[in-house]
Amino acid sequence: MRIYQFGKDSKLLDGCKKIEKEVEELREIYISSLGQHIGNIILKAKKKEFESKLEEIRKKIETFKKEAKENIKAEFKQSKKSLIEVLRPRIVKNPPSSLIGKISGGKPTNEQAEMYLEDRLNKVIPNASQFIKNMELICNFKDVTHEMLKNSDFQKAVRKVYPYEEWKNLLKKARPFN
Repeated sequence: MRIYQFGKDSKLLDGCKKIEKEVEELREIYISSLGQHIGNIILKAKKKEFESKLEEIRKKIETFKKEAKENIKAEFKQSKKSLIEVLRPRIVKNPPSSLIGKISGGKPTNEQAEMYLEDRLNKVIPNASQFIKNMELICNFKDVTHEMLKNSDFQKAVRKVYPYEEWKNLLKKARPFN
């Protein structure tokens, strides 16, 4: 799933792609899918290493968010300016009733049309902080239960994704209740 939707010349695109690639590589190295019904799994012995690399990516995301905020502000500002330039003559020529009721004359001036458009656009164009506040990397861990360890489908799936591990004593070594 892509986490961005920017134009091909956007300054943000490269940063998003780099982080997305790092997350994909981390998943590829450490996470194994046991199928849709069971979910994903990581070896307990690799969890700390995985979490360390995950934290590195989270730091990069925080740095990216700071840079992105400024770039997004600039892009929103330029977009708003362009929209105002395009729409101002139309508003002056055919003003909406919501503007007519707020001015003393019958037709708005260029300045009034611009102020009206800026006010309306400020209501629909998000604040850069709002736009990036949910950029985060979430990882939830869930324990394997004793019932799962006894499940033959689970055992087959684990053996398939970790063929180099010794699974003969899987139930003996497992201590589901610590």
